[in-house]
Amino acid sequence: MKRLIIFDVLRGIFLLMMIIDHSPSRLRLFTDQPFGFFTTAEGFVFVSAFLAGMLFRRRTEKSGFAAARSATTFRAWRIYRAHLLTLVFAFVIGSFFLAELPGVGYLLGQYLKNPGAAVVGSVFLLFRPPLMDILPMYICFSFLTPLAFLAARRWGWRTAIGASFAVWLISQTRVSDWLVTASQGIPYVELGPFDMLAWQLLWIIGLFFGQRFQGGEVVIPIPRSLQRVLLALVIGFLGWRWGSIYLGVDLSNQYGCSTNGTWDRSGR
Repeated sequence: MKRLIIFDVLRGIFLLMMIIDHSPSRLRLFTDQPFGFFTTAEGFVFVSAFLAGMLFRRRTEKSGFAAARSATTFRAWRIYRAHLLTLVFAFVIGSFFLAELPGVGYLLGQYLKNPGAAVVGSVFLLFRPPLMDILPMYICFSFLTPLAFLAARRWGWRTAIGASFAVWLISQTRVSDWLVTASQGIPYVELGPFDMLAWQLLWIIGLFFGQRFQGGEVVIPIPRSLQRVLLALVIGFLGWRWGSIYLGVDLSNQYGCSTNGTWDRSGR
């Protein structure tokens, strides 16, 4: 099966929407939680995992598991280098030219206090400033991908997803909050808002669907008649969602949901 460019385009759209979400633009009304109670970050992570699952299975079938693992690991290191370059750019520009701006002080506050410790923490993915924390999570999940496929080969995808769900349940006990609290005051640690113990479930499910799609298997066995009903419901929901945005109706405040929906950035 050839690579489907539509998924790359979709991932690029999610990236652009995330940029808008973190900018002072009125377009945020339409890009923040555009699919209801799910943000563009969830969409980006799922589509990325879906593509990773497709590519890993394709390489495994073509060249073997070892080759697929090597290619995935090499790609993870490439993303890691991009992460370091991004931080170097942000640290240099932020400290030398933009340090007096209030927003930069918020984003790079820990770095400006102790640059050496922040640089060391960044190398080990322990220092993850706000708005620059999705790449470290992406890197960790890329390294996780071969392990997920190895577990699926030995025990099956049902067991792999079950284990991932168990980790997600553990994350609901606020383990990440305890880690953030315990790491406060450590100059080389800034964990950011993403709870990777929770978000890994979205990645594992994306890998599962991606590898099934690559194999030509039915991703979700739904009767054709029910597919049409679900499609109509989806279109209706999106119309209602965007209509509520246009009318200025914020249901999340009315029903006590977090501003980032059912799954906020921490994964809860």
